[in-house]
Amino acid sequence: MIRRRAPLVITAALFVGTYLLWHQLTASGTVHEVVLPTPGSVGESITEVVQRDTFAEHLRVTATEVLTGFALGSISAILLALVCERSRSVRRLITPYVVALQALPKVVLLPLLYVWFGVGYRATTVMVVLVVFFPVYLNTLTGLSIADPDGTRLLRSLGATPRQRFRYHQVPSALPLIFTGLKTAVYFAVAAALAAELLGARYGLGFLIANAGNFLRIPDLYATVLIAGVFSGLVYLTFEVLDRKLIYWRPRDDRR
Repeated sequence: MIRRRAPLVITAALFVGTYLLWHQLTASGTVHEVVLPTPGSVGESITEVVQRDTFAEHLRVTATEVLTGFALGSISAILLALVCERSRSVRRLITPYVVALQALPKVVLLPLLYVWFGVGYRATTVMVVLVVFFPVYLNTLTGLSIADPDGTRLLRSLGATPRQRFRYHQVPSALPLIFTGLKTAVYFAVAAALAAELLGARYGLGFLIANAGNFLRIPDLYATVLIAGVFSGLVYLTFEVLDRKLIYWRPRDDRR
């Protein structure tokens, strides 16, 4: 029981310590409020930003971009990984292109995306698709390739068809790695959406951050950054909960 609660206690202690240090630095004048506003002013700004009539629309835009891009990128990555696992020739054909796309910094593609799709929702969604694709593809392909050969031989000896071996052994063996790729990808998805909105959007949490920074509304800037951080954390936590519920056979240290 104590071991299970220790991480929560440490996290709470770090939060309280950070808050007290922040308050002390601003209250003593060690750091000017232009650089670091007081915790109280940032808290007031968070309340003000959330209560604005346009906040819900900005949040909806970012959430839609993240979820749509994540869905398109992860589904296409899983389907392509399934094809590549079955066909080595297809894998050899597309691997150089996949690696080249991953090696290219996605930020440099934003001007092209703006030209092709216009500034806004579609370009940001495509950006999210690009950053989501590789981690899901790689983890899915790896997971499908490392299924326990003893289990495969056992099912074959019992007369299981290739489809049954794939469904009842290969896919369940790959699911932990697939979900690891999905959790990594959803984090990248939020970061990519915010980055695209920062550089050229009229709606979204990234736009709110850029707007506050451009007009030097420092408390609002900190407030919107914290709101974006909470949004990112909640999205990731959702997939963490799904991982624990759906992949219940994954070994975990906290079950000891």
